[in-house]
Order: sequence, then C-alpha cells, then structure tokens
Amino acid sequence: MNNKSLAFFGIGVCIILFLLRFATKPNGESTMPIINILAGLSYLVFFILAVIRIWKIDKKIAIGYLSATIAYLIVSFSRIFFSGILIVIVFNLLKLASFVMLIIVILKLLKIKILKPSI
Repeated sequence: MNNKSLAFFGIGVCIILFLLRFATKPNGESTMPIINILAGLSYLVFFILAVIRIWKIDKKIAIGYLSATIAYLIVSFSRIFFSGILIVIVFNLLKLASFVMLIIVILKLLKIKILKPSI
C-alpha cells in the first residue's frame, strides 16, 4: 500500500466508518453493531501503518499522533471510573487533538512523493 492509498484509506474507511457508527434507531439502539467492530479494526490498522510510515519521515508528527491517540484512549477508559466536568473537558480536548493529528497525518501522507515500503 503506497502513501496516497493509505491516506485515502484513512479518509474513506476510518473517518466514514467512525461517523456511521453513531447511527441509531429512534429508541437509541445501534443500527449496525458490526460497524463498531469494523471502525475500530480499520482505525487500528490505519494507526499502526501511519505511525510506521510517518516515523521514517517526521518523528515529531508521529510522536504527536501517537501520544494524542494514546492519551485519548486512556481518558476514555477512565471515564468508566471517574465522572465530573473536568474529565469531560479533558476528554473533549483530547478527542479534538486526536482528530487534528489524524488530519495532519493524512495531509502528510498525501504530500509524500517517495513511495516507501510498509513494514
């Protein structure tokens, strides 16, 4: 998979599946629970491949994307045990940081001219 196809995979599969997983029936139940699994697995594949690919070119962006996503995951799991306005604010800020880093990584992948082999 070259860099541009990885970027389009990040846009097409990860972001669109992420948005589709919020579709619910009027009673609040998920319309397609399999979308949650597909969205998580596709994002995991994109995350691993993108960090490996970006690490070779720009370590600062790779570290920023890695740290923002891991911090977002930690805070989202900690919401199970803790509640309050502070955890909600931190969660939303980390969600925004993770999304901004995702966009930066996708743009960086689209700008790369040299095709580097993955893994």
